[in-house]
Amino acid sequence: MNLKYTAIIVLIIGLILIIFPDTQFLGFIAIASSGLLLTLNGIKGKDSTDEPRHPIPHITEREILINEFLEEYALDKKYKFELKGITFTNAYQMIKYHELIEFDQLTMEIEPNNAYDPNAVALFFKKEKVGYVDQDKAKGAKALVEQGFNICYISNIKEVYNEQTQKKMYFVDITLPYKMKS
Repeated sequence: MNLKYTAIIVLIIGLILIIFPDTQFLGFIAIASSGLLLTLNGIKGKDSTDEPRHPIPHITEREILINEFLEEYALDKKYKFELKGITFTNAYQMIKYHELIEFDQLTMEIEPNNAYDPNAVALFFKKEKVGYVDQDKAKGAKALVEQGFNICYISNIKEVYNEQTQKKMYFVDITLPYKMKS
């Protein structure tokens, strides 16, 4: 029988025993035991609404995939930058609900007709735009994409609580592996 259900049964028995003066002591022991059983089962009064909508995959599995990718293509250099514009895409919600996590693979596409930056490089997760290479690094990223290095991955996601807006903010670091031409 599951520890959770056993604890509930012991708690009910304890509550019944506590009613009678001759068995009050046993009732208190049963109630205390049910609390111990619930603790052993890992139930510590967590609010179920704090749980993510989707289960979080094992990070190690994604790390292995990235390492295989790096080995397969013998990529020895890494171009790092921050993902920008996530609040203008669905990426903020995807990160919040763990649909987009560290070691997820992204593809990059140059946007030559971008009104704000002629070197703009957009990032996509499963064909959905999630943001852009930050403007300071866009020219370098564009040059690498033009050479065929258009697959990158999320190397870090940092969550920060903004006191002024009373909202969470996410900072996403991206790594673009590439190989120097000989």
